[in-house]
Amino acid sequence: MRSVGRVLAPAIALVVGIGVGPSCTNAQLYSADYQPNYASLTGIEGDLCTDDPADLSFPLKVVVVVDGGLANTLDNRQATLTALVNQYAGSNVFFDFVLMGQAAQSLTQGFTNDPSQIQTALQSIGSNVSPLRDYEAAILLATTDIENDALGTSPGLRSRTHYALDFVAQGPPDPALPTLWCGANQIDPASSTCSTQFAGNFCPNVVPPPADCELRLYTTLVTELASFLQTNGSLDFIGHFYEVGQDDRALALLSSMSLAVKGVFAQFDYGSLNLLDTALIDSNSSFQLREFVVWNSNYILRNGVPSTDSDGDGLTDEEEAAIGTSPVNPDTDGDGVGDKIEHDLQYPGSEFDPLVPGTFVECTNIAIPFPDTDQDGLNDCEEAIEGTSAYLQDTDRDGLPDVIEVLRGLYPLVDDRLFDTDGDGMKNGLELRQATDPNANDSAAAVVHAYSNSVVPDVADGGARTILEPNPAYPLPGVTIDTVGGTSAGTFTLGVYDGSPLTMAVTDVNGSSYGPPVDVSASGIFTLLSPSGQEVRLRVDASVELRAAPAGTSVSIAVTPTLRSCFHISVQNIQLVASQTVPDAGPSRPGGGWNTVHIFMGQALNGAADAPTIYRVDTIPFQYIPPDHKSPSSAYVTLQQNDLTTLVTN
Repeated sequence: MRSVGRVLAPAIALVVGIGVGPSCTNAQLYSADYQPNYASLTGIEGDLCTDDPADLSFPLKVVVVVDGGLANTLDNRQATLTALVNQYAGSNVFFDFVLMGQAAQSLTQGFTNDPSQIQTALQSIGSNVSPLRDYEAAILLATTDIENDALGTSPGLRSRTHYALDFVAQGPPDPALPTLWCGANQIDPASSTCSTQFAGNFCPNVVPPPADCELRLYTTLVTELASFLQTNGSLDFIGHFYEVGQDDRALALLSSMSLAVKGVFAQFDYGSLNLLDTALIDSNSSFQLREFVVWNSNYILRNGVPSTDSDGDGLTDEEEAAIGTSPVNPDTDGDGVGDKIEHDLQYPGSEFDPLVPGTFVECTNIAIPFPDTDQDGLNDCEEAIEGTSAYLQDTDRDGLPDVIEVLRGLYPLVDDRLFDTDGDGMKNGLELRQATDPNANDSAAAVVHAYSNSVVPDVADGGARTILEPNPAYPLPGVTIDTVGGTSAGTFTLGVYDGSPLTMAVTDVNGSSYGPPVDVSASGIFTLLSPSGQEVRLRVDASVELRAAPAGTSVSIAVTPTLRSCFHISVQNIQLVASQTVPDAGPSRPGGGWNTVHIFMGQALNGAADAPTIYRVDTIPFQYIPPDHKSPSSAYVTLQQNDLTTLVTN
């Protein structure tokens, strides 16, 4: 939580939702010309950008299957594999080289990014000569290595991991699998009996029987691998299949495997293999905004009536009084599972009772006190009970955080944003964004009480653009660099001038001359121009800066191009309530009236439908004491890019 350094506006707020314009609110209260500052209402606005995926950990793990070389044949495979490694080399890229011959073996013993291991594997491939190739053994070994790695990777990191298979063959299986199997079973490989019994063994219960059981076997194996990775939450599976030479059987098998996993197939002449024609991943990938949600955890619109939830457990104070739980303790019985979760699951004889401490079978192997591994507001025991992931803040990847779906009565395991559970004409996703009740027909109340949501991209198509990332972003005490104009990497200088009032100026990137000085002696946001007119926007807390930044100081700021999607976000009509005093709220929140407003900016890799939602978050405390006390007292709070923190769970 950060509550200092924000810009507070004198007159009221704008509100946020994604992909929608303003929802139903009182137009008289929030017209463009009339924005009153009511004590019971607040708002949030700001210019925000997604993260650059390059700043986060998105591992790429590649299994390269390659057969032995052929005598008296042009062979550039070692060179092109070396080029592949050099193209993708990095701390988050791992290779597993599988040599396919009469059997299959991993030359790296699984995934590695150790240059010496990789070089040894490449040399082995270059020196190996064999006409034999066992497709099945190679695919099974690749599958084993990928599955073992995926299951050994924590769910949070697994959700961000690309797995890829580059399968390179200079011909068809040799010997063919039916030939190999029939020979081992004393059946004439050329007989119809071989075809029939091979199909009965490898393609049982397939109706109608496949015309080519061997082909079906290989496509089934790679499809099952892709399905395993999807089921177990990896980011994606990339399948590239390459034929070197021109053999009709290899063409049929490899192209069919590619088609089965929606991958890529390419054919090359001997000596011309190129594994870089088709990229494994997009080096220019960016995040897109999936959802932007503002949530006051102390406010609930219940059956159309604004209600207080003093302890933020998902039950209104009135509901807690009715069932006997404490309105100022989210876990009345102290067993680690919140009152609402226990109340919702309670039935006679169950382990769930918010008034009686329970021992939960779902949480037997979770340490006490229960941790919150993914920092989403639900502890790991609550996640186990609800069936959500303790490593993902958004288990169903719909952009809506698990904690809001659980405490506001939606289903966190299925994307139900487009459902209308209560039949009031407002979809569930919209109801959560505008803080109405997805389980009660409150369309009439929404006219007055719903948040109004607006997300406006700063480029027409909502796509990403190059943003310069400053380092350090906090060059002097009390000074924060929010944005730097331009697109070129390099270094600029921030200078503090001698004399009073305190002034600052900046150079161009890779320049030495300063632009015009700007008076920064008062707290606020300031735009400094370089000699060429490039803007640098600073936030200054003068009370700190004046004491700590001596005149004549200069700081070099390195800037790196990043790819981000940026938006103007606004959320208005955020309701504040007079909550009760919560004993465990801490010394920073004395007395009652506190409202905790959570910001969830959900982002996902562009073009990856199953990519995990990665949140940038902030928490803003407001205090409302009727009839007219509000703190912060302004009509809305302006968020800056650096106010939000990215949650990444490994």
